[in-house]
Amino acid sequence: MNGLKLNSKNKITIMVILFLFVILAALFIAVKVIFPFESAETAMKPARVEKQTVVNLSSAVEREPAKANVEQTENDEKTTESTRSIDTKQFTDESKLAFEQSEYNAQVFASVDLKLKVNSDSILPTSIKWTLSDEKAGELKVKNGTSAVLTINKVGKFEVTASSPSGLYAKCTVVSVSPNKHRIENVPFISQNGQYPSGCESISATMLLNYYNYDITPETFIDGYLHMDYLRISDDGMYVVGPDPYTAFIGTPYNEDSLGCYPPVIVDALNKVFDETDSKNTAKDTTGMSLEELIDTYIVQDEPVLVWSTMYLWSPVETDSWIVQGASENSPYNDGDIYNWIANEHCLVLTGYDEHYYYFNDPLSYGNTVQYEKSAFNMRFEQLGKCSVAINGGVLSNKISVKMPQE
Repeated sequence: MNGLKLNSKNKITIMVILFLFVILAALFIAVKVIFPFESAETAMKPARVEKQTVVNLSSAVEREPAKANVEQTENDEKTTESTRSIDTKQFTDESKLAFEQSEYNAQVFASVDLKLKVNSDSILPTSIKWTLSDEKAGELKVKNGTSAVLTINKVGKFEVTASSPSGLYAKCTVVSVSPNKHRIENVPFISQNGQYPSGCESISATMLLNYYNYDITPETFIDGYLHMDYLRISDDGMYVVGPDPYTAFIGTPYNEDSLGCYPPVIVDALNKVFDETDSKNTAKDTTGMSLEELIDTYIVQDEPVLVWSTMYLWSPVETDSWIVQGASENSPYNDGDIYNWIANEHCLVLTGYDEHYYYFNDPLSYGNTVQYEKSAFNMRFEQLGKCSVAINGGVLSNKISVKMPQE
């Protein structure tokens, strides 16, 4: 019995221990739920993360100087470029570099001396670069860096610049004018007397073409390239109608009772010649330019010009009138306008000038160069509307034979 009792006590003891264990376990679980603790494995992770973070930071620290070096290099390059741009930026300082004169005057084909004042030990005369604003306007010959000779070949206002490698520069203006006199030599002469009594425009145009090295006769120009038309009676028999002389030559140069024409008709004929011969030349209606402008632009360049005036400088007189029909797009007249013809109209070739006279190849003469006093000719020239025609493109190097146009 005692043994059984002992066993019962043992059972009770075990049950009590188990009960206490359960109670403790429950308490532990409750505490863990209320106050959670990380496991040992979880607790290790922050250390590893911290270690990884340290490693990453270390790498970043190692890379940062390289990035800084790149940025510094870029900054240095920008600074250098900025410094370079400052060094090469153009600027002026007349106390260091300047022309002796701000403006020089010159005549076409004459030379003018240009001189620099250099007051800086940092500027080497041999390093100074000279430039002309229009390279085709003349020739610059630099002597010793601080002086140059400029020969101008056309009229106008031009700038000369002298600059040093640092960007320091000086400028001056050169104003060129036509010489006091100039004559174009060897302009072929043709007379209208006899066969071409009304042909002053065609004969003058043929002289101009011959000068530019086109082998063409007056007959070929008139019959092949000049647009001619006639006046006629209107259908109702009441009026005289026809083209204006800016649209066609009125009549024919072979007839003394014919009238004539103005620049657009001659320009059209000349350009037909150039088209037929595939030429580089072009005819230009320069109407409106003064005689002095024509001289500055063409005559001093040895380029003769057709000009309209009156025969022997006689007074212009309005005579025939008619109603315009068939006006061209180049005419200042419209169909239905009344046109009044100016008698004594005349065309001749301007070939030179001096202080008092203009010089011409006048088709009314018999071969001698004709001269007219400037003011008298200017008056007639203006009364006829400042009409003129020039040829651009220069004299041909080889002669071109002009035939009748192909149909």
